[in-house]
Amino acid sequence: MSQKRQIIIDEAFPNNRVDMVSKLLKSKGINHSSFYFISQKHPGMPDYQIIHFLLNESTVFITTDRPLHNTVLKKGFKSFFFNGDNFSSKTIKGVTPIKLPPLIKKGLQPKTLYEEPKTEIRHLVLPSSEKSLKKLRKKRRRIRNYFGGTENMEMVAITISFNSFKSYALIGVRIKISSNTGAKALDASEKYFREKLDLEYSEIIALCYAMIVPIQLMLNHVKTILYFDTRTFEEPSKYQSYETEGQYHYMYSKLIDSFSQIEFTPSAKGLFIERLRRKLSDLSMSNSNEIVKGNISEISSKIQQAGIAKAC
Repeated sequence: MSQKRQIIIDEAFPNNRVDMVSKLLKSKGINHSSFYFISQKHPGMPDYQIIHFLLNESTVFITTDRPLHNTVLKKGFKSFFFNGDNFSSKTIKGVTPIKLPPLIKKGLQPKTLYEEPKTEIRHLVLPSSEKSLKKLRKKRRRIRNYFGGTENMEMVAITISFNSFKSYALIGVRIKISSNTGAKALDASEKYFREKLDLEYSEIIALCYAMIVPIQLMLNHVKTILYFDTRTFEEPSKYQSYETEGQYHYMYSKLIDSFSQIEFTPSAKGLFIERLRRKLSDLSMSNSNEIVKGNISEISSKIQQAGIAKAC
């Protein structure tokens, strides 16, 4: 009699398709003991921990995630990829396997819940288009898989600068993340915004974007240092009271409140700030598709309205 296998169902697998898994296993002659639903046992579990803790030679993995499927096969374990209609146990061509963390913390144990603490305003700062949201999810997943979760991140370093023109500012935000497991630091994100504004608001709007990007990526629960360009910024602390006159001060305050720990540090010179200045200078003379059209007024209005609604 063949060995009974445990069937590990990935979190994103649709519940209304579980009956198809049973039919698949029967058609393949796979004798199984039980279904193990990650969505019930370990919601939000990082991919590398799924492989490390849950999969072995006696399991069958069911997933809708192509890179994860290829990674499981590469590890020598059995996996079926579901495309919405059919299952495949073969490696999917053209799909790069996930880069697993080089080191796993000694004594690491699986958790019953991996979800990050809720951020009150995150849904208000997300992009509105599905295409942009898809890119954001892909980037979040890449970062999370590289480190194996935020618990393996030591610090998020944000570098911010901008160039001002008559009616707009070109704002640059770069994010680098260091690890507490010995993994090499990661250049996690590089964003450039072209924002129409009154020049008096250039500084505070640029600082807001510097906080919006990591909140979008759900990095705001990691210790954060924001390095601001001394050529373009004064002391950010002057904006921290939203009672100060100005339409963006309330948003600025709410963004800061979204971070577990954030520090503002002046940066006059050094590799990262100088690289960012050069990039902004180059982009100022081009129509690069790297530049995103800003929508800070819309974001500010959403945050303001949500605050009013909550107060009522």
